Amino acid sequence: MGRIVHAKLAGLTTPDAGDAREEVESVLRSFQASPLAARLATLTVLGREVPLLFAEEGKRWRGAIDLLYRDPDGVIVVVDYKTDASDEGAVLRHGEQLGVYVRAV
Repeated sequence: MGRIVHAKLAGLTTPDAGDAREEVESVLRSFQASPLAARLATLTVLGREVPLLFAEEGKRWRGAIDLLYRDPDGVIVVVDYKTDASDEGAVLRHGEQLGVYVRAV
């Protein structure tokens, strides 16, 4: 479900969601109705699904940054979409990944 939502947010063609179709559509409807979706529509997008290869302190990271955009004040912002069922503990689960993305950019 998460991969299909990510792909749809990036504007990519996706396979049929099958049994997860209803859940995918629900997540996308919620996002589209959010203030964040409206705000993102007004920003300068620098890239979507930006490939990342990064080495730091003997560790190597590979991934894709979901979205990079420039705020009106010129700040570059790194976005990583998450489709977790709950926000509780999200910073602990995903903080290291986002930190790597920010340092790489």
